[in-house]
Amino acid sequence: MSSVSSKLIEYERYNKRSEENLKKLNSENIHLRLGVKSLPKFLQPPYIKYEELIRQNSTPGKVLLDVCCGDGMHSLAGVGRGVEIYVSDISEKSVKLIVNKAKLLGYELHGIVADAEKLPFSDNSFDIITCAGSLSYVDLNAFMNEVDRILSPGGVFICVDSFNHNPIYSFNRFIHFLRGNRTYSTLKRMPNLKTIHFLENKYNNIEINYFGIFIFLVPFFKLFISTYNITLMLNKLDQYFHKLNRYAFKVVIKVVK
Repeated sequence: MSSVSSKLIEYERYNKRSEENLKKLNSENIHLRLGVKSLPKFLQPPYIKYEELIRQNSTPGKVLLDVCCGDGMHSLAGVGRGVEIYVSDISEKSVKLIVNKAKLLGYELHGIVADAEKLPFSDNSFDIITCAGSLSYVDLNAFMNEVDRILSPGGVFICVDSFNHNPIYSFNRFIHFLRGNRTYSTLKRMPNLKTIHFLENKYNNIEINYFGIFIFLVPFFKLFISTYNITLMLNKLDQYFHKLNRYAFKVVIKVVK
């Protein structure tokens, strides 16, 4: 299957999902369905770090772009007031959904329908570019060239994504492919050590954080331990077994242009 065909399949998938969510959208507890708050405790640590990095860099007057925003679950997470926010996605229904969510939450943002590999913005337009869970949907070289082009000097790119060296997690993602929940090209493009090496060669200033080496043990832990204690245990295991970072479930990356 060509990358063009895969892109069309994912476009239609997200457009359909966002159209359904638009019909159900209301102001009741919408803040609980955004960012970290939308996730189980044991899955929160990488997103806490992601939001923390965004918060640290989104001071008033900055301009931020959340690219491949999807349904906008993470588009507003960590963003401080006084930051001018843009969101972009290839799915027009997804862009409409996050714009409507933002209005309900009292945010004003600019929604742009765009292919992440051909962004319609001028050079050096943004101080911050964020991306949550979408590196497997793009050609990394084309995408990062665009990020580099529109990011201002000294600007930051922050992303959180899955990591694909642990055979248990890889197998689970392959099952999702067989069930039609993702295309084969997204499996091939899933971030891995090659992704890290590519970014390290491209940027001198890069920070990488790994999370969830032992997430696959959660179903077993749930038989004996509370969710809160499971989260603490997983964090300690990540710290103790840091030499196994390549087998992490998630990775959070920050680069400075």
